[in-house]
Amino acid sequence: MVLDAYAVDHGGHYPDGHSSTEIFQKLMDEKYVTDSSIFYRVIPGEISPNTPQLKAADICWDLTLVPIDPAGPRIPLVYTTGFKIDFKPRGSATSLKPFSPSFNLAFAHWWDSAKNPTEHITMAYSDNSSTNVPLTREGTAPNIIPADFDPKGKTYHQLTPDGELPP
Repeated sequence: MVLDAYAVDHGGHYPDGHSSTEIFQKLMDEKYVTDSSIFYRVIPGEISPNTPQLKAADICWDLTLVPIDPAGPRIPLVYTTGFKIDFKPRGSATSLKPFSPSFNLAFAHWWDSAKNPTEHITMAYSDNSSTNVPLTREGTAPNIIPADFDPKGKTYHQLTPDGELPP
């Protein structure tokens, strides 16, 4: 919703940048977000810094950089970092590192405060919906992209806190 608010004020364009950190910093600088702790890793027992200058090491979200198209396909826009999104019909999110259940459990606890959280990736989609997608034992979230996905010639760029993830 924050990205949409930004776009309304900027001719239908999401903020641009070379990393999710840079884009989130723009949202902070222009006062679309006032509490930077929403960008940090929420790990039980640790306190997230609330500083005006964001650091990539503290950001826990990737995002997809695309032109806004209200009639476009439902795609993941903001999601837990550490996964590669395959932008094709029935595409998956695959862990970039050996699967780490404890990191994902921390997110599950934060997201739904369940006593027995499941391992998942948290995703916010272009239609303003969000969900926790369960991960397989291999650290993959299958079918996060709809079966009828058609990029219509658009290139989808995945931005991590450190920069763009190669396709």
